[in-house]
Amino acid sequence: MSIFSDKLNSNKLKKAWALDQRALFDKDKKRQKKLWSESVKIYKELLKKYKTRSSDRLQILMKLATINQHQGKFAQSKKYLDTANREVPRDPIIAFNCGNLYRAMNKPGKAISYYKRAIKLNDKLSSGRQLFSKELKKYEKTLRKS
Repeated sequence: MSIFSDKLNSNKLKKAWALDQRALFDKDKKRQKKLWSESVKIYKELLKKYKTRSSDRLQILMKLATINQHQGKFAQSKKYLDTANREVPRDPIIAFNCGNLYRAMNKPGKAISYYKRAIKLNDKLSSGRQLFSKELKKYEKTLRKS
């Protein structure tokens, strides 16, 4: 069963996403933390319902990784990315998000390694490959300047 075919879970997913977006752009750190906490609670609840490998479960894992990354909870973010990677090995989106995590952690070597991996894994989707290539070039250019 897809999360979108279940109206209740679909609404929960939309609410969690909306809370995350509000938190992302909220300048009040206390309110931001509360919004993210509410969002994470909903995503974790949904994750318990979607225990088997599916695109829905992957989407939830990726959102949990991203929210934790935004909060500076890098170990927790990595945990969700590792889970996603075990469930869907060789996925270019997961590799790309690992690159983003290592970039946020100020580990440029690992970030570039994951961006390059994302490009290799994504050789079937040319539009995605362009996105990954552009991100990698942008990041390498930034590194050269510093």
